[in-house]
Amino acid sequence: MNSNQLLVTLAYALALLRISVWWWFGGRRIAREWLLPYVYPLIDWHILPAMAWLAIPHRFRTFLWYSSPSNTYGGYRPTFLEGVQFYWRAACDQYAPAPELVPILGIAALVAVGLMIVPQFYRRGGWIVPVFALLSMFLTVRHPNHQDRFLHTGTVGVYVAAAVGLFGMVALLLRRAKPNVAGFVCGVLFAICFGSLLWQAGPNLGGGGRASGLNLPPNGVGVRQVTDAVQPLLNEGEPSAIFSNVPSKFWATWLYLERWPRPDLIQVDCREVGVLDAPTEHQFAEWCKATKTRRVIFIEIAKNSPLYEDNPGEASSATILGFLPASAYRKVQTLAVDGVGTIGVWERK
Repeated sequence: MNSNQLLVTLAYALALLRISVWWWFGGRRIAREWLLPYVYPLIDWHILPAMAWLAIPHRFRTFLWYSSPSNTYGGYRPTFLEGVQFYWRAACDQYAPAPELVPILGIAALVAVGLMIVPQFYRRGGWIVPVFALLSMFLTVRHPNHQDRFLHTGTVGVYVAAAVGLFGMVALLLRRAKPNVAGFVCGVLFAICFGSLLWQAGPNLGGGGRASGLNLPPNGVGVRQVTDAVQPLLNEGEPSAIFSNVPSKFWATWLYLERWPRPDLIQVDCREVGVLDAPTEHQFAEWCKATKTRRVIFIEIAKNSPLYEDNPGEASSATILGFLPASAYRKVQTLAVDGVGTIGVWERK
């Protein structure tokens, strides 16, 4: 896996070098001649830095994997209609002051897209906003890995596009009115909309959403089951570590922080001895000597579980399971979780 990572990074770096040479000796001139003045700065200040960042080892392949259809639960492929239904519920629960506003925002955003056919309505590339909103929402729904948080990017565009659509229609209706009258009407309408949002948001701000935020496979197995099983095995105020045979650093950290806001007491790798990937036996032995961790939780996800994944972008801690029996820790409990696998509890001897 590491050799594949290196080859992909090397191939991307060589392609980026070739593009950079072309850009420096002729590409910039062509771009200035063919692109609009406000588009060219996006290349210098957005596209080029992003391309350079992807040249850092492991970044490009991880980006491809994360964006591809392979990034899902055990090969689960929800239909497009299931994606629409899931994200509609997510928008109602998490991204709107009131569920009733979701269809209104959607219709207003579609109006903004429709206004593209009105001559000279959009100036200096303003049409990018509704197109971005429509395209980002379509791709989000179409991707097989469905999570509430994936709406973050598209929702911003939808809100802006909805405002454009709403006030664009008002502008078209009042195009023959005097500028002062049109400005007054738009100001009143804005005040009504803003006040309504604040009034609707009052009882809903800070409200909790669904527990998982995931579109789970039909058998319902998800990270929530792991969280509910592991949290009772941890002790408040006790330095602990959570490892797994699948990439788990982020959700293992939040598993702990969800109950106790003490990030200094949870370890998800061997960074105390400078090791962030799967450690060797010697590195793990050094970690056991250096760490203050009293309890180790090892989550072994079964290969037939929907949660099992072989993520090329993040090394798991699978090797640690083989090192634990001969380490400074002894096994005190084993817990089986249906559809997930087993959870082992190890305490310092």
